[in-house]
Amino acid sequence: KLRVAPPAVSPSEVAGMPKRPRADSKDVLAEQMSIDLAQGRLTKESTLGIALVGLGRSGAFHLTSIKNLPEVTKLRWAIDVDEAKAKAIAQEMGCSFATSLDAALADPQVDIVIIASTTDTHFPFIMQSLRAKKAIFAEKPISHEVHEVQEAVDLALKNNLPFVCGYQRRSDLNFRALKKQLDSGAIGQLKMIKSCSRDNPVPPLEYLRTSGGI
Repeated sequence: KLRVAPPAVSPSEVAGMPKRPRADSKDVLAEQMSIDLAQGRLTKESTLGIALVGLGRSGAFHLTSIKNLPEVTKLRWAIDVDEAKAKAIAQEMGCSFATSLDAALADPQVDIVIIASTTDTHFPFIMQSLRAKKAIFAEKPISHEVHEVQEAVDLALKNNLPFVCGYQRRSDLNFRALKKQLDSGAIGQLKMIKSCSRDNPVPPLEYLRTSGGI
């Protein structure tokens, strides 16, 4: 059983941004932040510097989010083992690029590391980023080993760092609506929930070899 505790700071407090309730969607959040910027509640000094590690399937989704939230995020580093891909993204976004994480972690303009690389690299990149005192958003899983997950959680708490793992289904509107209905007793006594999700299209074999069975 994992030992967990809420972090002492939230991601919004990393750069002194105003606290706000959870938005229903990314578009709603972007609209709220645009209003905050127009009304002077956000400043350019509030922009969070991002290092994005992994520019494949998951990385593309995170890159889109960064593009859609220019008021609060700025891509500082594009990192991938495919140097040509990293260079192309860097030219598009006006940032630096690399094939390893080291230079980005040494950059004081990097506030957050988004880890969207292959599954087998998640844990070492998480630990490397936490030791560099960076906030982290990591794709699932943190690790396949419970003791490694615990080690990462303990280090994040020790260093007082925001550390989020992207179990995105918890934020999907349909899942939240289902949870609300279950809590309200709308379907009566719950016996069983069966849910199945599939990726489309089929991912490449190179991805499947390191995805941990996904």
